[in-house]
Amino acid sequence: MGAPPPLSWTSRRTRRSGRRRRGRWPGTSLQVLPLGIPGQAGLNGPFALLETPEHQHSSHAETQRGSLLGRDRDELGILTRKCAGLRSQALNFVENKGLLDRLSGER
Repeated sequence: MGAPPPLSWTSRRTRRSGRRRRGRWPGTSLQVLPLGIPGQAGLNGPFALLETPEHQHSSHAETQRGSLLGRDRDELGILTRKCAGLRSQALNFVENKGLLDRLSGER
């Protein structure tokens, strides 16, 4: 199997609009990382840190080995530090919104 065909501009715009809408959901934060940062914290794939109403923590990560759901304290600590690194490298709220608006064609 080869690589999937490239997305059309319409498909890309639709995906960006969806990300923009999901970024406005309560309790959701969308972080955009600028290109060209050496040693960028987000290079190993997407992950999520989850907290239940009872304050129990778990993580979900997408890796080359597959999806991983974890509750190990050491792994949660690693991902929490990685999340802090991502936040320090990411664009701020106003920059995120402006970029997503421009990419979705709304500005």
